[in-house]
Amino acid sequence: MEPDRNPESRSSVSLLKRSVLVLAPLWLAGCIVSHPDYPASWSPLATSSAGCVSVAGRYANVGEGAYSASHFLFPRDTKLGGANTLAIAEREGGTIEITASWGTETVTAQRHLAANEYRCGEGAIELTSRESVAGGQAAGVETNTVRLMKSMDGALVIKHTASGVGVCVIVPCGASVDKWYRFNPADQK
Repeated sequence: MEPDRNPESRSSVSLLKRSVLVLAPLWLAGCIVSHPDYPASWSPLATSSAGCVSVAGRYANVGEGAYSASHFLFPRDTKLGGANTLAIAEREGGTIEITASWGTETVTAQRHLAANEYRCGEGAIELTSRESVAGGQAAGVETNTVRLMKSMDGALVIKHTASGVGVCVIVPCGASVDKWYRFNPADQK
């Protein structure tokens, strides 16, 4: 077979190769990954050989990290960021009751999680939500997983994993980010 001597054919292949070389870094530039380890300065996490570790207790709503615990446990109720405490109780049939309140005043919000609304994974209670997002020049799907754990010193530990895939302008983008938060027992000063 004789090689193709058509200069038009060679230039279109060359253009394709150049286009791929130029666009590939742009497509890869849309990726973010951050998965830090559990902070070594915090008390070790409690473990359980059977199911989830119990996270029952009363905790300060404000802790170490940029968000309040209510931000993760009542994601659609932004007014609860000012709550003083969160109480988590484990009820009959695997139901978990979460209560946000200001001091000893009346309850401001309650959330009941039936056994089928969470799962136990690696000793933690996991709450997962997925939603489509669109705005500006981006569209995609976002997944948030909130893992509730307890440390050996009695603090509530939350590991929040946010991940998503989509298109930003014309560039495919994806991200997966973990962040750790710690909330002391409410009676601890």
